[in-house]
Amino acid sequence: MNFVYPQFLFALLALGIPVIVHLFNFRKFKKIFFTNVRFLQEIKKDTRHRSRLKHLLVLASRLLAILFLVLAFAQPYLPAKKGISRASKNLVSIWIDNSFSMNAAGKYGPLIETAKERAREIASSYSSSDRFQLITNDFEAKHQRIITREELLQWIDEIKPSSSVRSLEDIIRRQNEVFDANTKASGETYNSFLLSDFQTGLFSNDALPLDSAVHYFALPFESNSTGNLYIDTCYLNTPFIQPGSSQDLIVRVKNSGEEIATNIPVKLTINAGLRAVSSVTVEPGSFSDIKLPFTITTAGFQQAAVSITDYPVTFDDTFYLTFNVRPNVHVTSINGNDVQRNYLDALYANDNYFSYRSLDEGKVDFNAFSAQQLIILNGVKDYSSGLQQELKNYMDKGGKVMIIPSTSSSTSNY
Repeated sequence: MNFVYPQFLFALLALGIPVIVHLFNFRKFKKIFFTNVRFLQEIKKDTRHRSRLKHLLVLASRLLAILFLVLAFAQPYLPAKKGISRASKNLVSIWIDNSFSMNAAGKYGPLIETAKERAREIASSYSSSDRFQLITNDFEAKHQRIITREELLQWIDEIKPSSSVRSLEDIIRRQNEVFDANTKASGETYNSFLLSDFQTGLFSNDALPLDSAVHYFALPFESNSTGNLYIDTCYLNTPFIQPGSSQDLIVRVKNSGEEIATNIPVKLTINAGLRAVSSVTVEPGSFSDIKLPFTITTAGFQQAAVSITDYPVTFDDTFYLTFNVRPNVHVTSINGNDVQRNYLDALYANDNYFSYRSLDEGKVDFNAFSAQQLIILNGVKDYSSGLQQELKNYMDKGGKVMIIPSTSSSTSNY
């Protein structure tokens, strides 16, 4: 038997105190004279034997009390058998997946709360002298530190869901960085715990960078079978928005569940103001498109959001988008020498919303290309190298070009 704190064994010297008290009875007796004690002789002998036994029992209980108290502070233990080695310390790295998918409901509540509770149990299974590292998808700088068990338990309580998503390769590589930077002591072991729902997006085509010196433990958490309704796409039914005119925003809502979603409300807000409300019904495993009409009276960039109501997966219930309402649209037509242009003039020149210019192919101002929203090549026969280069630069920056071919030009020119 060995002792964790053998210095407390010196307190066994206190066992002598009850013995001294027993050997030197400090009780003072008082003499009482009696006329005749002959009849009390037998009773006196019997009382003396009982008193001696009582004193011995009291002495034994005092000695045992002191002995057990000293042993409790010394903490005795039985050493391991020869040939069996025990690790002196452990370095434990715990990854808790805090992506939005961990908000899904599991058997014991939200998966992220279940993972946090399991991480606490893992930490409690190790001794206070072991060292720990905590990793989340946020990859915070402080998570590169090696901390104590008390700090780990505190940091686990602070974990919140995050939009960050990391691959399993990045997580293991992050853990290996801490293991490699640590100077491994004799008998020390490295342990990696991975707590996640292990969705398909966690895995890439690369092989996992596993280290043979590390013990890996993967703890998957499975969510209940729940459907999810989400906004997949939003787009306008016109290429531009004219101030004061009615527009339609097309919203595509998908249902990945196994049950039909009936009369789900869909709301459109623009610049924090409610602009349209409608409802949609989506068959399981399918999608439905819905039109949300709105009118914009002022020009400039608009901040819009389309939202639905869905449970329990709620992080994808709002779709954010922005669009620019221009005070006018700049259109330039570059015309061939022998083409008609009156139909383009009738289309654009009579509408004040369009800032329209019509130019001959030999009088093109290349510097004005950047300010145009649309350039029309109307029956241009020959494209000079300068025109080709400027059109290419214009389209690389997002410009739009419409070509109306010339009937007398060869296809090689185009």
